[in-house]
Amino acid sequence: MYKLLSHNDLDGVGCGILAKLTFGKDVQVRYNSIAALNREVESFFENDDPETFLFITDLSMNEKMKKT
Repeated sequence: MYKLLSHNDLDGVGCGILAKLTFGKDVQVRYNSIAALNREVESFFENDDPETFLFITDLSMNEKMKKT
């Protein structure tokens, strides 16, 4: 299973479209604002299956999250 967190703008949505074309039903796509990304990443590590691959496109985490 795959999870994609992408920006909620046009180029971020393009990443989601490509992920769906590539992985089909095996990918969950979430569109986020810049402010919501860190919360989504924390939630992923706390709640998602450890076998799930996380992709982040068109966004970047803050320095605190990068060190976690």
